[in-house]
Amino acid sequence: MGVSAAVSPSPSNSSFPCSPQSFILILEFVDKENMTQVLGRISAFSEGKVGKGKKSEAAAGETSKGYFGHNFPLTILEDFVQVHGGGREGGKERGCGDGLTDGERDLLGICRKQGLMGKGEGKGGGGGGGSKKGGGGRGRCIAASAYLIAYLKNDYATKQHELRHARFFLDEGYRSACLEAWAQLSEKQKKYVSSFLSRLGYHEDVHVDEFQAFHLTEKANFWGIKVDVAWPASVVEGE
Repeated sequence: MGVSAAVSPSPSNSSFPCSPQSFILILEFVDKENMTQVLGRISAFSEGKVGKGKKSEAAAGETSKGYFGHNFPLTILEDFVQVHGGGREGGKERGCGDGLTDGERDLLGICRKQGLMGKGEGKGGGGGGGSKKGGGGRGRCIAASAYLIAYLKNDYATKQHELRHARFFLDEGYRSACLEAWAQLSEKQKKYVSSFLSRLGYHEDVHVDEFQAFHLTEKANFWGIKVDVAWPASVVEGE
């Protein structure tokens, strides 16, 4: 599949008391086309489903061709498989074709090999790990405390950006610190940054998450104006 996979423990699992630890599944791809084939539909599903991310990619069936990185919690993968992996009916319901692609099945194999999803998780049909009511058990709990990021080999900048998203999701203390830093911005700065991110296509629901990821990984002139942020040491120190 042209990808290397590794699992890294997250700095904190305070948001997920049902799991002894939270994890980041790190996928490094050799080429962008392959990465899109494996993760494109899942990213589009994630963003369309939860109303976040780039609006232009949110429609079901789009494959996130413009993405140089991907990120989502593994529960999104489970839910995606519930919709798309159940055969012809599931595919037609979302307008995305029938079943899973070879790349998506390979991704499931990686998650199971890394112990982040059980063999029963992510199967189409009734009672699988992605079920919201009464399904999944221990496997669903592990997936809820695991986050996937992906980037291209040697693209260190994108890797750092995606790691910031993972930490924002998994680390309650980090997320709170970012929210506090955002709250300290002036209303004029908030409006400017939000407009900036909207022009990039990001939904307002993820503006704080995208703000922290960009601000902590890009050059100081990224925003086009000076944006002073009082980041706590625990945030600036990184992953």
